[in-house]
Amino acid sequence: MKHKKNISNIYRIDDSGFYCKPYTSRVYSHVFEFIDIEILDLYTVNQSIPETCLHLPAYNDIKWSGCFCFLDEYNKKITSKNGALAMRNGEKINLALIPINTTIWVRNCSHLGKDNPFYNKFTYNLTHEGKVYTYWNQNQFDSFRWVRMSVNLALERTRLWKENNKNNPLPEWLTEFYLMESQLHKLIPPSFDKRVNLYVNNLLRKIVE
Repeated sequence: MKHKKNISNIYRIDDSGFYCKPYTSRVYSHVFEFIDIEILDLYTVNQSIPETCLHLPAYNDIKWSGCFCFLDEYNKKITSKNGALAMRNGEKINLALIPINTTIWVRNCSHLGKDNPFYNKFTYNLTHEGKVYTYWNQNQFDSFRWVRMSVNLALERTRLWKENNKNNPLPEWLTEFYLMESQLHKLIPPSFDKRVNLYVNNLLRKIVE
């Protein structure tokens, strides 16, 4: 499905704005690998892929510097006391726009839920007595790995999930994505009106939270 607008809002909850850091470092140590493939079909799930397609950035690898953002929308209660981002309670909401033809890293999870990731079998070969045998690794955290997807398709994934989960709050994994530092130049500043509204909303959040 093609969306009417050729840009989409993205949000980052952090007083430092869209400040980027290495994916793996002493302070920020993330363990979920990147699957080196782009998703083109939202309905093909539970696939297998060679384990060699997994990549975990090295310690302090600045080529993999980035920041976690939300695409178009997110659950406003996520920064509440019991929310997944409670540590961001009271911090500033930052807004920018991104072209929908941009490819981003999203969670390896389809609109059908965390039990139906795009890839959940990571194969590897072992040779025994001259014969090659194929095995695979699989675990409950496969959906938290990252895959590449266009912004346009990620928006469609959100639409499909909402269609099947009416009145349910948005899960964090659905609109969260990892913005690479090398993509910052693609971001478009919001309009003056949007900046004013955001400034007022941030003031109100500090009062309420």
